[in-house]
Amino acid sequence: MRYARWMVVIAVLFASHAPEGAAQEERIELKWNDVAQAVAGRTVQMVLPDGTSLKGPVLNVTSEALEIQIKKTANRKAYPKGRFSVPRSSVSVLRFTQVRGRWRAIGTAIGAGASAVVGSLVYTRFNNEANPETGAALAAGIVTGGAAAGYFAGRGADRKVTVITIVREEASADHGEP
Repeated sequence: MRYARWMVVIAVLFASHAPEGAAQEERIELKWNDVAQAVAGRTVQMVLPDGTSLKGPVLNVTSEALEIQIKKTANRKAYPKGRFSVPRSSVSVLRFTQVRGRWRAIGTAIGAGASAVVGSLVYTRFNNEANPETGAALAAGIVTGGAAAGYFAGRGADRKVTVITIVREEASADHGEP
């Protein structure tokens, strides 16, 4: 029973550090002229003025529109999958996610290592009770579960969400130009 408490403590520690929303979020404001450089080649998400959500890789950014390859759409009839030009006036916020793998590897290693200690204690206890098969199976399950918990804890730390708010350019007082 003592080992079960340790397993619960380890699981709670990993689970508490692994929420799906644990991704770092960076918010930046850019003028339209700077958007192309920031989103080139990235898969972005946006919500249009009519409330439709679109997701897909950016193909091109011109002075008048943002061209994307729609992969996911909330309104298939109005915005079917495929190439689409979103007018500049309809783009106010873009969101994209970057994923790295460093923390997933570290979390998996820490989870497996920490749970290996508990697994070895469980195995030793069952081995002493002349039931090594049960001990081996429990130990393997504990280590596997710990490694999985570590992976998911690291996954949240590996994700970085960038939210770009498009800053409308004010008309120049001297020239009357945008």
